[in-house]
Amino acid sequence: EEPQTAPRVNSPSLVRVNTKKAFNDISRLSIQKKQLPKLEAWLEKKQSVMPYQWQRRWVIVRDSHMLWSHTMRDIQNAKSMKERSKWRNSLNLATISSVAPVTASSKTQRKFTVTVIDTDNSKREYLWKCPSREARDQWVKGLHAHIDSLNQMMQFLNE
Repeated sequence: EEPQTAPRVNSPSLVRVNTKKAFNDISRLSIQKKQLPKLEAWLEKKQSVMPYQWQRRWVIVRDSHMLWSHTMRDIQNAKSMKERSKWRNSLNLATISSVAPVTASSKTQRKFTVTVIDTDNSKREYLWKCPSREARDQWVKGLHAHIDSLNQMMQFLNE
């Protein structure tokens, strides 16, 4: 009886299995991306400097970015630095360390925070206010879904 040998790494059957797995993973991630909630609305952002006023901003989430502007606008390709520069500000979703509703000191339950880790490892917190508690919950849940989807894609690409 001959000893069995492990399949060669470049054997056609192993390559076919790996190709099928990669295709299935890409299909699953593509379907997930299409099912992500559409996030775009007028929200209020608290200024980070005195006098700490609320500023009305048009906010959208596209691809891997959260963008906001003082005027309502759209973006075709959020990955383009040139297109993002037309917005007042933007965040890459990969830099967000947490998204959480503000519940303790909030009477109306309409606020949420987005915490970002900057390149120098410092934290920055953005405070947002929605028109209603339901809208706040949609934004928190939706941002989590977009961030999870981005993390899954990054994990797939790193495998």
